[in-house]
Amino acid sequence: MGSALIVVVGVVLAIAGAILYVQSGRQIQQDARTEYDLGERSRMPPELATATLIVSERNLGATVAGSRIAVRPDQVYRTREGRVVTVETKTRTRVSTYQSDVIEMSLQALAMEDLYPGQVAPYGYVRVIIRRQGGGTAPPKYVRVNLMSRDKIEALYWRYQGIVDGSIQPTCNPSRAACARCSHRAVCPAAFL
Repeated sequence: MGSALIVVVGVVLAIAGAILYVQSGRQIQQDARTEYDLGERSRMPPELATATLIVSERNLGATVAGSRIAVRPDQVYRTREGRVVTVETKTRTRVSTYQSDVIEMSLQALAMEDLYPGQVAPYGYVRVIIRRQGGGTAPPKYVRVNLMSRDKIEALYWRYQGIVDGSIQPTCNPSRAACARCSHRAVCPAAFL
């Protein structure tokens, strides 16, 4: 009888220890998340710092000129005022935004408009993380950008379709750097050589 009691007490202690271990791990994770969230929110624009995260890294689709285009916003927040605001994170060597960021975020906003009609802000934020020389990163900077209207996005879509099918002649991008990164450079007659 005595050895059976020892086994039962041992099992109860092992289960209690396992429960405490799991709970302490959860608390450590929660504390780390809370510390990160407080630090991150202190760097955000005021409207985002008090907003609620409603979408994070979720595959969505935007309808443009009758075609479905896949998008994946990094984060989307609902402000206290009820605006839905997109945030796109970019890692760069300096604080900068590009037209490609605006196009990407405009498509994300169109996808959010399907889910939250009339609530999507006409602007978003590029969250720029700066790579430091020698390694590591600096705290993020948030840069507000104005998004493109549906009409402008559809015009870009039809221009792209025309270039692909040959009905529109491409023009040279005034930025040599943008031209150098373009996936169509090899076949583009207007590319910088």
